[in-house]
Amino acid sequence: MKGLMMARGLRSLPPVLIPLAVLAAACAVAMALPFRMIEPDDDDYFYGMHAFARGKVVMTQEEAGELSAIPLPDRQKATMQGPGQGPGRFMAMGIRSPKGFMRERSPGHYALLAVFHKAGLDRWANVFLAFAVVGVVYWFVRRQLEEPAETAVLASLLLIVNPTFLTSLYRVYMSDFDYFVWATVSLGLYFAARR
Repeated sequence: MKGLMMARGLRSLPPVLIPLAVLAAACAVAMALPFRMIEPDDDDYFYGMHAFARGKVVMTQEEAGELSAIPLPDRQKATMQGPGQGPGRFMAMGIRSPKGFMRERSPGHYALLAVFHKAGLDRWANVFLAFAVVGVVYWFVRRQLEEPAETAVLASLLLIVNPTFLTSLYRVYMSDFDYFVWATVSLGLYFAARR
């Protein structure tokens, strides 16, 4: 009898809680893994985040040198030595201009990371983005496409268990996930506005 009442109670919960619970579990696993910065781009976004957090889009050589003293959060990578692997390596990811040194990539991801960095939540940026995009996908399928809740849950779960999505949860200093989320949310809002 108690099990039956519990099953009824679970059925009365909003279906959107299913993908959100699965996403919360995936985020917990991603955050529990030891942090690694796998590619040189990770370093660039890390140092770019610090520059943007200081309000610097263009830096002098001295300011760029100050950033190179900040240790990388990946302990294994921070202890690496050798040409192109020690502090200051982020300089290779920039462009010299008449006013100084600037990043070669679009500033959007640096700016997003800087906001989270200012709050002391660097690694939480992709978790925030993941919840936003899963919520939008569920809403889009359920409200805009007018599909049943089961279809919206399935669409959200398929997004969450996608290996690229799961990998991106872990790779906070890479811009790919950030840009995917903004494109998906923008596309959903575009179709909602056309309706």
